[in-house]
Parts: sequence; structure tokens; C-alpha cells
Amino acid sequence: MKGLWIALLVCGYPLLFYGLFGGWWVAMTGTLLIVGLARLAWPADWRQRTGLCIPGRAALAAPVAYLACAALAFGLISRAAASHDVTFSPVWELERFGFAIAHSAAQTLNEEIVLGALLLNAVTVWWKRPRPILVSVAVAAAFALFHLAFYGLRPEGAVNMGLLGLPALAALFGIGVLRNNLILGSRHLGHAWALHFGWNTIFLNSAYLLGGQSLDEPQMFNLVLGHWMTVAAVLTGAAVATFVLRRELLERPGANLQPEVRP
Repeated sequence: MKGLWIALLVCGYPLLFYGLFGGWWVAMTGTLLIVGLARLAWPADWRQRTGLCIPGRAALAAPVAYLACAALAFGLISRAAASHDVTFSPVWELERFGFAIAHSAAQTLNEEIVLGALLLNAVTVWWKRPRPILVSVAVAAAFALFHLAFYGLRPEGAVNMGLLGLPALAALFGIGVLRNNLILGSRHLGHAWALHFGWNTIFLNSAYLLGGQSLDEPQMFNLVLGHWMTVAAVLTGAAVATFVLRRELLERPGANLQPEVRP
């Protein structure tokens, strides 16, 4: 039965994460199902495997990290939009502000569980003699390439079809390294989720207009993530996280969130 629960979690994740059925509540429903299936698959250590074993101090720091990242996102996006004559309307100026925040909270949590904690543990099991820093870099590269394929391989004329430029891909790689290092170094996803949630609150829920037309998602990525200030900020953050967590990342014998956990 364990294999069935894992298969349902992995196969159901895209439907629950990307909201193909519409509605702000879809991501929240996905969170409940993901956690429920994880508990069925790993009843003894599901919190460690999903990265949800968050210490009290980290939980208290999460709101501060969220607000700091949201403020940073607002500043970077404002500069990027102004440099390209794009009209930027932040999320709090739009309708359904509260619903957008609720969706982002669950959507980012789902991604941190499945594409963060669970993926990092799976790569560790697959990789012989894993080193956390190598696992982090490899998963970050896959994260950037996934975004390139997700938008670039759509049929011509499809919604959100477009290619991401090298600066945006470099930023995505840096984001992946930062997120992976935070999860592997702290052995939970509290910090990574707070930063991800803060960024997406502003980045994905705001409005961008150029010449009276809304930007699609690849254009948003190239505009914001491709801006030199964003690339510099992200790569600096990834380097700082690597330095601060270097002992955990370099000296630990493996990359599991909890070394005692075994498949």
C-alpha cells in the first residue's frame, strides 16, 4: 500500500498545485491530501520526510522572513517594472486580495513539500554516497530546466507559451540553491516556505501591464527574475545561505532531512 500512497501523492500533485480545476481553495485541498497521503505512506516519520518537523524558534521567525521577502520582492519588482515602462499594480490594490494570499500560502507549501523536502530525500536515496551540496546544486539545476520546459515546450500560441532568458534561468537556479540549502541545512522547510510565500505573494499575484496588455508568465519571469538586481540579490542569498550552513552541508554524511530515516 505504501507505493500506492506515494504514487497518488506524486500523480495528484500537479492537479492540486497548478489549480487546473480553478478556485482559490484547490491548493488548500491539495495541502490536506498531500499531508494525509504522506502520513499513510510514512506513518512513523512523515513530518521529517515532508520537512514539517519545524522547531518553535523557526516557526516564530517565519512571519518575519515572510514580510522581509515580500518587501524585497516589492522593491525589486518596482525597479524592474519601471526600467521597462511596465505598469505594476501590487496585489493589495487588486480585487480578491485575501483569496490570493490564501492560495499562495497553500500553493507554496505544497511545492516546498513535494519539490523540496520529498524530492531532496528521494534524490538522496537514489544517489550513492550523496553530498548535500551536490544534491542541492543538481536539484536546483533541474528546477531551472523544469521552468524552461514548462513554458517553452507548449504549443505555439498556447497560453503562457514562451522562452525564459538566461538571466531568468540563472535567478531560478540561485533560488533553487537557496531553497535546497535552507531545507537541507535546517532539516525542515520553515525558512524556505516563508521566503517562497513572501516572494509569490507579490510576484505572482500582482498585475503587470505594458501598452495596455497584461504580461504573460514567461514575460513576468524575464522582466522580474531577469533583471540584474534580482539576479544579484538571489545569487547573493544563495551564497550567504551556503556560507552560513556550510558545516551542515559539508560535514553531514548524507543529505536526508533526518539521517536516521531510511526508505
